[in-house]
Amino acid sequence: MVRNLTGFWGSAARKGQQTPDESSARETCLVDGKDLTGSDTYARYRVCPQCRFHYSMTARERIDSLVDPDSFHEINRSIISLDPLSFSSRDSYTKRLFSDQRRTGLTEAVVTGTCTVGGSPTMLIVLDFGFMGGTMGCVVGEKVALALERAVKRKLPAIAIVTSGGARIQEGVLSLMQMAKTSIAANRMNEAGLPFVAVLANPATGQAYGSFAN
Repeated sequence: MVRNLTGFWGSAARKGQQTPDESSARETCLVDGKDLTGSDTYARYRVCPQCRFHYSMTARERIDSLVDPDSFHEINRSIISLDPLSFSSRDSYTKRLFSDQRRTGLTEAVVTGTCTVGGSPTMLIVLDFGFMGGTMGCVVGEKVALALERAVKRKLPAIAIVTSGGARIQEGVLSLMQMAKTSIAANRMNEAGLPFVAVLANPATGQAYGSFAN
């Protein structure tokens, strides 16, 4: 019975990982079949108001649902990944990066920026599982560290929404080094007495969870 339920919810979760256009066009819940048309809860938070099933959200959708209108200003968008190891697989790392950039409209698996939340200036860090599984490579680690360092300099609280599958294997040990970099940046927030809230979304595991998000 447990195996069947696990398979059911896992299948529903995979079906829920749609592009924004497909998500907006959905009219019935994938779990209970109830009508979602006109639901404010679903439109804003991607949650079925009847069964409470949580659909996946893109980084942009999470930002829109959290921050005050027109207050988000992205930083470090121009930092993009290269292929430091010339990683070879069925699909080259560079091709996968370009493919995910075109599909998601993001430059990397994390979006960072300043905003206001309830009128309070805040540094926001949002990982996107739709971009290479939200894995943490050199650029993700660098953007997270830079965001937290800027928060310390400007004395801002920081919020991180974490959806990550772990390490970016295509970058090898360089990816693992980001754990130390981001952990040090998070510790500086603590030393400065600034609030840093890490929200663990689905999934949140591996390298990101074991470093700045823990």
